[in-house]
Amino acid sequence: METTENQKKFREYYRLANQLMEVAKRDTLAEVARSLALLVTYYESKCGRVSMHETLRLLQSVESTDEEVGMAANAMEYLTAVLGDTTGLVNDDPVH
Repeated sequence: METTENQKKFREYYRLANQLMEVAKRDTLAEVARSLALLVTYYESKCGRVSMHETLRLLQSVESTDEEVGMAANAMEYLTAVLGDTTGLVNDDPVH
């Protein structure tokens, strides 16, 4: 099976997120968690409730569609952007 662009993007951002989390201090990771919680709340205020059940299902699934992998890749992109900003280790904000 050929690797899709979404899979490549996911792997790249997943690797980068892990690298950033390895060097981040506990209080920095707490700040990242708070920032992402605010992002979810902002999204919900604009677009409606986010289903925790569906989100957890996506996280626990063994096999994912390319669309789901794309969503996970976007999530890793946001995570690395917030980690990079909070730690000061990544200068460019890849999220539009």
